[in-house]
Amino acid sequence: MIFVGVDWAGAHHDICVLDETGAVVSKKRIPDTLAGVAMLHEILAKHADNPEEVLGELYRKVVFDASAG
Repeated sequence: MIFVGVDWAGAHHDICVLDETGAVVSKKRIPDTLAGVAMLHEILAKHADNPEEVLGELYRKVVFDASAG
């Protein structure tokens, strides 16, 4: 299991991934572009036991939060 924090901004987003113990395993600033989304997917896939589930859940949360305003 991993925990992912995304600080969503206009031109870029800061990503922080923690492992089960709370240790930081990845921190990165990604651009607000399709390439940035690909970078996020790569980061999560590298650290998740089951990347498909993590990406699906994160995607739903990000879309919901972004549409809320």
